[in-house]
Amino acid sequence: MHYIKWTADKMSYEIWRGPSLGSAAMLAKGYERVDALPPVPVAAVPLENLVFSKYKVAQKLMALGLWENVKANLTEEQTDVLYLAQDFRLSDPIFAGVYAAFQTQITDIDALLRECVLD
Repeated sequence: MHYIKWTADKMSYEIWRGPSLGSAAMLAKGYERVDALPPVPVAAVPLENLVFSKYKVAQKLMALGLWENVKANLTEEQTDVLYLAQDFRLSDPIFAGVYAAFQTQITDIDALLRECVLD
């Protein structure tokens, strides 16, 4: 049995290492009683820091039936990047434009891209 106090953002917690003061006193101090230490959530890496697999992105778009539609709505420069790049990054201004085009056509593009992170 442990007493823990979560941080305000619920991303980590403090474990009480002192003697037990009783359940009521520990609750008053902001601690909760747990039988096992809960896993700490992992913060999501910002999309801007990720590298995406061109192949995985294309496969996802094809599976959704959006590949041809997305290609048809890109500028010539964006289409060139789509064909020539080996991977994608949001720090690349051309892919950032492609990403903006994706946002208008795909409701949850961020989740889709997170599934396409380069291994």
